Amino acid sequence: MSMPSGMISLEKARYRLARLWFIGVGIIFLLLVVQSFSNVYEGRLDEVWSWALPTVIPTISLILSVLGANAIEQVGVSSTDTGMLRRSFYTIVYWLSVFYLLLILVTILLQPIAVFMNANDQFSAVDVLRRSQLWLSPVQGLVISAMGILFFSKKFAPSQNTEKNK
Repeated sequence: MSMPSGMISLEKARYRLARLWFIGVGIIFLLLVVQSFSNVYEGRLDEVWSWALPTVIPTISLILSVLGANAIEQVGVSSTDTGMLRRSFYTIVYWLSVFYLLLILVTILLQPIAVFMNANDQFSAVDVLRRSQLWLSPVQGLVISAMGILFFSKKFAPSQNTEKNK
Protein backbone atom coordinates (compact mmCIF):
# COMPACT_ATOMS: atom_id res chain seq x y z
CA MET A 1 0.00 0.00 0.00
CA SER A 2 1.46 3.37 -0.98
CA MET A 3 1.52 6.38 1.33
CA PRO A 4 -1.02 9.07 0.39
CA SER A 5 0.53 12.45 -0.36
CA GLY A 6 0.90 14.68 2.68
CA MET A 7 0.59 11.76 5.11
CA ILE A 8 3.00 9.90 7.38
CA SER A 9 2.55 6.62 9.17
CA LEU A 10 1.43 7.16 12.76
CA GLU A 11 4.01 4.66 13.97
CA LYS A 12 6.85 6.37 12.07
CA ALA A 13 5.83 9.76 13.49
CA ARG A 14 5.75 8.37 17.02
CA TYR A 15 9.19 6.79 16.75
CA ARG A 16 10.76 9.90 15.22
CA LEU A 17 9.38 12.03 18.04
CA ALA A 18 10.53 9.47 20.61
CA ARG A 19 14.05 9.60 19.17
CA LEU A 20 14.04 13.41 19.29
CA TRP A 21 12.86 13.44 22.90
CA PHE A 22 15.24 10.77 24.16
CA ILE A 23 18.24 12.46 22.55
CA GLY A 24 17.17 15.93 23.73
CA VAL A 25 16.42 14.84 27.29
CA GLY A 26 19.64 12.80 27.35
CA ILE A 27 21.67 15.91 26.49
CA ILE A 28 19.83 18.00 29.09
CA PHE A 29 20.29 15.37 31.81
CA LEU A 30 23.95 14.88 30.96
CA LEU A 31 24.53 18.62 31.23
CA LEU A 32 22.72 18.77 34.58
CA VAL A 33 24.67 15.80 35.94
CA VAL A 34 27.97 17.43 34.97
CA GLN A 35 26.85 20.71 36.54
CA SER A 36 25.71 18.84 39.66
CA PHE A 37 29.16 17.33 40.15
CA SER A 38 30.84 20.65 39.30
CA ASN A 39 29.14 22.39 42.23
CA VAL A 40 27.41 24.89 39.94
CA TYR A 41 24.34 24.89 42.18
CA GLU A 42 26.14 25.33 45.51
CA GLY A 43 24.20 22.89 47.68
CA ARG A 44 20.85 23.47 45.98
CA LEU A 45 20.74 20.27 43.92
CA ASP A 46 17.31 19.29 45.22
CA GLU A 47 15.84 22.48 43.79
CA VAL A 48 17.57 21.97 40.42
CA TRP A 49 16.33 18.42 39.98
CA SER A 50 12.89 19.41 41.29
CA TRP A 51 12.83 21.88 38.40
CA ALA A 52 14.28 19.54 35.75
CA LEU A 53 12.27 16.37 36.30
CA PRO A 54 8.75 17.83 35.95
CA THR A 55 9.96 19.76 32.93
CA VAL A 56 10.52 16.60 30.84
CA ILE A 57 9.25 13.49 32.65
CA PRO A 58 5.53 13.92 31.80
CA THR A 59 6.27 13.93 28.08
CA ILE A 60 8.83 11.11 28.24
CA SER A 61 6.35 9.07 30.31
CA LEU A 62 3.62 9.65 27.74
CA ILE A 63 5.91 8.51 24.93
CA LEU A 64 7.11 5.42 26.79
CA SER A 65 3.66 4.31 27.90
CA VAL A 66 2.17 4.51 24.41
CA LEU A 67 5.17 2.91 22.69
CA GLY A 68 5.18 0.17 25.33
CA ALA A 69 1.46 -0.49 24.96
CA ASN A 70 1.83 -0.64 21.17
CA ALA A 71 4.79 -3.01 21.46
CA ILE A 72 2.47 -5.67 22.87
CA GLU A 73 1.00 -7.26 19.76
CA GLN A 74 -2.62 -8.31 19.91
CA VAL A 75 -3.42 -11.67 18.38
CA GLY A 76 -4.73 -11.20 14.85
CA VAL A 77 -3.70 -7.56 14.57
CA SER A 78 -0.97 -6.80 12.07
CA SER A 79 1.72 -4.38 13.21
CA THR A 80 1.36 -2.65 9.84
CA ASP A 81 -2.20 -1.49 10.70
CA THR A 82 -0.97 1.76 12.19
CA GLY A 83 -3.11 4.42 10.63
CA MET A 84 -2.04 7.63 8.99
CA LEU A 85 -1.30 11.11 10.21
CA ARG A 86 -1.22 14.38 8.32
CA ARG A 87 2.42 15.27 7.79
CA SER A 88 1.61 18.93 8.60
CA PHE A 89 0.45 18.00 12.12
CA TYR A 90 3.51 15.80 12.64
CA THR A 91 5.73 18.70 11.53
CA ILE A 92 4.06 21.06 14.00
CA VAL A 93 4.49 18.60 16.87
CA TYR A 94 8.10 17.88 15.89
CA TRP A 95 9.17 21.54 15.72
CA LEU A 96 7.20 22.45 18.83
CA SER A 97 9.15 19.69 20.61
CA VAL A 98 12.47 20.96 19.22
CA PHE A 99 11.60 24.50 20.36
CA TYR A 100 10.69 23.33 23.87
CA LEU A 101 13.80 21.17 24.30
CA LEU A 102 15.98 24.04 23.05
CA LEU A 103 14.28 26.43 25.50
CA ILE A 104 15.22 24.10 28.34
CA LEU A 105 18.79 23.77 27.08
CA VAL A 106 19.18 27.53 26.53
CA THR A 107 17.83 28.19 30.03
CA ILE A 108 20.51 25.94 31.50
CA LEU A 109 23.31 27.29 29.30
CA LEU A 110 22.46 30.96 29.90
CA GLN A 111 22.53 30.67 33.69
CA PRO A 112 26.06 32.09 34.07
CA ILE A 113 25.15 35.15 31.99
CA ALA A 114 21.92 35.75 33.91
CA VAL A 115 23.70 35.38 37.25
CA PHE A 116 26.47 37.77 36.13
CA MET A 117 23.97 40.37 34.90
CA ASN A 118 22.09 40.23 38.22
CA ALA A 119 25.11 39.96 40.54
CA ASN A 120 23.99 42.86 42.74
CA ASP A 121 20.64 41.15 43.40
CA GLN A 122 22.25 37.94 44.73
CA PHE A 123 20.63 36.11 41.83
CA SER A 124 21.64 32.41 41.67
CA ALA A 125 21.58 29.73 38.98
CA VAL A 126 18.60 28.14 40.73
CA ASP A 127 16.76 31.47 40.56
CA VAL A 128 17.20 31.36 36.78
CA LEU A 129 15.62 27.90 36.67
CA ARG A 130 12.75 28.93 38.88
CA ARG A 131 12.05 32.03 36.79
CA SER A 132 12.17 30.01 33.56
CA GLN A 133 8.89 28.34 34.49
CA LEU A 134 7.21 31.56 33.33
CA TRP A 135 7.98 30.65 29.71
CA LEU A 136 8.56 26.90 29.94
CA SER A 137 5.22 25.93 31.51
CA PRO A 138 2.98 27.35 28.77
CA VAL A 139 5.12 25.80 26.04
CA GLN A 140 5.15 22.48 27.91
CA GLY A 141 1.34 22.57 28.00
CA LEU A 142 1.20 23.01 24.23
CA VAL A 143 3.74 20.24 23.65
CA ILE A 144 1.95 17.76 25.89
CA SER A 145 -1.41 18.55 24.28
CA ALA A 146 -0.04 18.01 20.79
CA MET A 147 1.90 14.89 21.80
CA GLY A 148 -1.17 13.51 23.56
CA ILE A 149 -3.23 13.79 20.40
CA LEU A 150 -0.53 12.12 18.34
CA PHE A 151 0.35 9.38 20.81
CA PHE A 152 -3.18 8.50 21.91
CA SER A 153 -4.61 8.29 18.39
CA LYS A 154 -6.03 4.84 17.77
CA LYS A 155 -4.59 2.38 15.29
CA PHE A 156 -6.87 1.27 12.51
CA ALA A 157 -6.63 -0.99 9.53
CA PRO A 158 -6.80 0.74 6.13
CA SER A 159 -9.83 -1.40 5.17
CA GLN A 160 -11.69 -0.25 8.32
CA ASN A 161 -11.03 3.37 7.44
CA THR A 162 -12.36 2.86 3.91
CA GLU A 163 -15.56 1.29 5.24
CA LYS A 164 -16.16 4.25 7.60
CA ASN A 165 -15.91 6.73 4.73
CA LYS A 166 -18.57 4.95 2.57
